[in-house]
Amino acid sequence: MYSIILAASISAVVAVAIYAVVTNLVIKTSIRKRREAAVKEAEAEGEMIKKERILQAKEKFIQLKSEYDRQVNERNQKIAQSEQRAKQIEQNLQNQQRELENKLRENDRLKEQMQNQLQILEHKKEEVDQMQREQLLYRAKAAADRCELLHEADMPLAEKMQAAQKVTTDFVLEDSFLITNVGRFTLPESCRPYVLDYGAILPCAVQPFALLISSYGDKMKLSVAQRDHDMQVVEDLCAGLRQLGIQPETLSYPFVVTRYNGLECGM
Repeated sequence: MYSIILAASISAVVAVAIYAVVTNLVIKTSIRKRREAAVKEAEAEGEMIKKERILQAKEKFIQLKSEYDRQVNERNQKIAQSEQRAKQIEQNLQNQQRELENKLRENDRLKEQMQNQLQILEHKKEEVDQMQREQLLYRAKAAADRCELLHEADMPLAEKMQAAQKVTTDFVLEDSFLITNVGRFTLPESCRPYVLDYGAILPCAVQPFALLISSYGDKMKLSVAQRDHDMQVVEDLCAGLRQLGIQPETLSYPFVVTRYNGLECGM
């Protein structure tokens, strides 16, 4: 009985041990297979993730490269546009420079032409002045010759005087002017404090102008009277005095127009 129980116990223990060993082996095998399956699955998932990451990296690279190419193209276009504008500006500057050079050459040509014309005009003016001087001398000699012929003519004295007066008047009206130097004015000592300035009354209805030279105190006065309002005579006179180192002062006085017929003066 005890032997049967012992044998049964031993058999049970052995069976339990075998079950435990088998169970352990089965569990280990199952765990190993699961681990291997999990590793394979992880490796497959990792490979898939790797492929996805590579694909994403490629897409990102392509996107970045496309953006870079776009920026490069835009920059190149801007550079090309800037170069085009610079070339256009340079071309415009060159055109403007050529136009300016052409205008300068044209101005030089016109200036030279004008200088040549001025020289021609100056030469003609000299010729005209010389002709006027010669004509004046001729008219003066002709007037003198007519007076001499009248002096020798056999005619009444009154007629000689009248004819000679007409010859002289005609010459005076056309070609003469009057210069008078009256010198220094002197006044009594008692009158000097009451005299501040003085003026000269000159005839200028016959001659183109008249000039009177006088002085009083420490001033010399050149009085000019004209039968017109042209101030060229006074301006030329002042310019000549300045060339001599004299700084003249000019004063204008009112005047009354008179008429002179060679015999009497009327208002």
